[in-house]
Amino acid sequence: MGARELWEATLDTRRRVLGPEHPDTSTCAWRLFRTLQDLGELGEGLGVLERDLLWLVNRDATILGADQRAIRKYVARAIKKDG
Repeated sequence: MGARELWEATLDTRRRVLGPEHPDTSTCAWRLFRTLQDLGELGEGLGVLERDLLWLVNRDATILGADQRAIRKYVARAIKKDG
């Protein structure tokens, strides 16, 4: 099993157990997104971004954890870049 499969399985479990907006779920989704980018799977990476991370942009940063705030900045940049 490779990194992609491990991150996918971990993200599925975290979504189910912790919920989609839990800080650990967000961090895991970000790591899966980055892994997919590194593998050249840009379409699938954008799917993770839209499904699991885009909500961060619409939240007040002051109510997010430190990792979620950092991810939020990267997501905002990614969606501006892809326009």
